[in-house]
Order: sequence, then structure tokens, then C-alpha cells
Amino acid sequence: MKKKSSLVSLLIGMVALAIFLIPTKAAHADITVTNDCTDFSSIQVSVSANSTGKGNTDYFNITPGQSDSWSRLSRSGFILAIVHNGMLRTYYTPTSASYSYKDGSLYQRNSSTEITPLKKVVYSDTKGTKIVNMVNLSDGTVQVALSKWKTGGYADYFELARPAVESWSRNNDPRGFLVSMKAKSEMNEYIYYLPSIENIGGNYLTIKNQAILDWDERTPLKLVNVIKY
Repeated sequence: MKKKSSLVSLLIGMVALAIFLIPTKAAHADITVTNDCTDFSSIQVSVSANSTGKGNTDYFNITPGQSDSWSRLSRSGFILAIVHNGMLRTYYTPTSASYSYKDGSLYQRNSSTEITPLKKVVYSDTKGTKIVNMVNLSDGTVQVALSKWKTGGYADYFELARPAVESWSRNNDPRGFLVSMKAKSEMNEYIYYLPSIENIGGNYLTIKNQAILDWDERTPLKLVNVIKY
């Protein structure tokens, strides 16, 4: 009887361990923002869409002391946009991140180090649609993706040989966009921030190896992350 009892206990333990080891979807996909403003003001927060183009990108109101979360899943990360007292601030965020917003500053949860915004401007609405052109002047073939908000084209990768050109249709959104680029000869993915397409006109974003130049073809976009595969 003791041997049978020990075997049953062992089987129960193995099943319990297997259940414990099953990964949950939310564990690696939530971006959470808490409003810790001391002046009791509300904030409006939004997060850019998944690489598939899915995910609600509308602004959500967060009252003081409250939190909200966004389910997202992408290695490339996202733009976190916060509107507070008429000012728009944008930040780069990976998935599975928790933040505290307090009186105009953003912090990682339980950290006292302020995160510098990628952009800080007076809030304005989206203005029409633009065509974003990119030309590859790198040494070889690259794969490029352009993030999106509520509407406007695909957000997955397109392959560009040298000197190919690709075009994306996007709403002229003041929150900006992420440009993700992978060279076929490398094991890294480079993530850049495009703050505006307001003045892009008929010009191109120019890809030159590990750099992407803005519409003036001189100013490099800000590199916000390098993902190693």
C-alpha cells in the first residue's frame, strides 16, 4: 500500500508541476500605466498597434490613483503616448512593462529615474493621410516595417533590395511611428523613432546600412532599441 500511495503522490506532483510550467499569454504582453499625479489631474494614454495591425490605439482616460493596461505582443516594441494638461509626450516601450506617470514625468514602476520622452509637443489631432516612401541605399537587402495607429495600411515587414523603394500609407499622426529594420546579413533588428511625417512631402526616408535618414535625407532617425537574435 505504501508503494501505491507513493506512486500516486508522485503522479499528482508531476501534473501540478506541468500545470505550473504552462506559460500564460498575459505574462509577457501587458503594458501598464498608473496615474500618480499629485494635482489630481487625469491623463489620456494610448499604445501603438501590434505588428499585425491589431489592438485598440484610442486614448483611454486614467484618473488619479488608477491604472490601465494594454495587451501587446511584438519584439519590436511600441510607442506609448501620454496627453497631460494639453501636452503630448511619447515614449518607446517594450512589452511586459509597468510605468508610473507623475506630474509630467514617466518612471518605470518602483524606480526614481525619469524616462526622457522621445517627443514633447502641444497636443493636436491627426491630420489627413500621407505616403511614406523609403529607399534602400544600404550594401544589401533589408527588411523594413512601419508601425501604425488606428488605421492605415500594413505593419508587417517588406523586403527591399538595393536600390528598391517601398511606400506606406499612414495617417499624419502626431504621436509618430516606429521604423524597424533588419539586414539579411545581420542578426540584429534596429528600431528607430520617426517623430513626424508632416513634412515628408515627396521625399524619402533613406536607409543606409545601420542608419535611417529623415525626410531631409540628412538627419538620422533616433535609434531607440537594438534587438539581438
